Amino acid sequence: MRYATRSIVVLCSVLAALATPVAPAEARRVALVIGNGAYEHTRALPNARNDARVIAALLGKIGFVVSEANDLAYRPMREAIRAFGQTAQGAEMALVYYAGHGLEVAGENWLLPVSSALRHERDLEYEAVSLSSILAAVKDAARLRLVILDACRNNPLGDRIELPSATPRSVPRGLARIEPSGDILVAYSAKHGTLAEDGPAGGNSPFAAALALNLATPGLDVRIMLGKVRDAVKKATAGRQEPFTYGSVGGDVVALLTGPVADAASAKPPASHSTAMETVVALAVPEPGSAPAQLDRDKLTRDLQRQLKRVGCDPGAVDGKWGANAKSALLDFAKHTKVALVTDEATTAALVAVAARKDRACPLEPTRTQGRPDATEYSYKIWPSYTISGSVSANTEHGRITCTSHGHRSCRWE
Repeated sequence: MRYATRSIVVLCSVLAALATPVAPAEARRVALVIGNGAYEHTRALPNARNDARVIAALLGKIGFVVSEANDLAYRPMREAIRAFGQTAQGAEMALVYYAGHGLEVAGENWLLPVSSALRHERDLEYEAVSLSSILAAVKDAARLRLVILDACRNNPLGDRIELPSATPRSVPRGLARIEPSGDILVAYSAKHGTLAEDGPAGGNSPFAAALALNLATPGLDVRIMLGKVRDAVKKATAGRQEPFTYGSVGGDVVALLTGPVADAASAKPPASHSTAMETVVALAVPEPGSAPAQLDRDKLTRDLQRQLKRVGCDPGAVDGKWGANAKSALLDFAKHTKVALVTDEATTAALVAVAARKDRACPLEPTRTQGRPDATEYSYKIWPSYTISGSVSANTEHGRITCTSHGHRSCRWE
């Protein structure tokens, strides 16, 4: 009888276990963010830490548990990756973002700690971190395994490293093409074999700025998000830089931030964006005391002035001088598009944000014709890219207005 009772208890336990639903993968989202810029034996990257800081803050805002580490030497960098691999086990999403130098040797990609000297190919195992070790760190996540590399920047170490005569370098610059397995996505800031721009000193790279602008869009599939980043970077760099994504995942929509799906046809953030989404974090804030490269800063300022004109926000002359009018125009753009920037200075992030706008951002501002204070005639300015032939009627935030000429045009309220 005692054995029968025990059998019944065991059988009930088994049935209860079978009836218990299997728990889904732990809904943790984890990220490792590394910004290596203070290189000891090659060209420093002053913006890498800025890029890491922006991306880490944004990921934290949307619910990721973020481990951020900057200017890592060889051992600390390997340890950070090893520890993250343990953290990522069983997580729903695992994301690694790296800003710094990287190179390709004999078809294999390497990321460089700040201590790397690299005199010979044999030094790679002891002074660099292989991309394969990064892929291994994210492979045990359940739903999304994403590696983002802003590492295709010009690196003099790649030119001076000694290779055996039988070991050709398959690409002279940037990183090599990869085909990751295991449902992993790897995003390069620049397509294999090409270089990425670092951006003006004290700001952000074009890739980091575009990523920050799109990363937190609610409901947006990560593959579409990366496509939007590609488009924004190509536009901001006039086609000089094209980000590229390698690998594939399944057919389900995977968004870094859940929520109502954003309208892909609209460049304007949806009204459902939370405060965290509208903030877009501290985009491209120049660090106090930084000394930007003047030529880069002048070009950035002129490009931003042109883009502000294109979207109808008047910065004044396109002269490379960032004065009160230009700052006011940028603030108007931020106000009307709900893209919150923490500075009114000319930054890479501001350029990316304005260049991504497909239509007019600032409304047409009518002013009463001089000498006709009681008249219903008004004039207002439309920038050249928005000049329309013949007459036109349009709804503005001031009412409906009809115009019949070019440039400074005569308009009537209706």
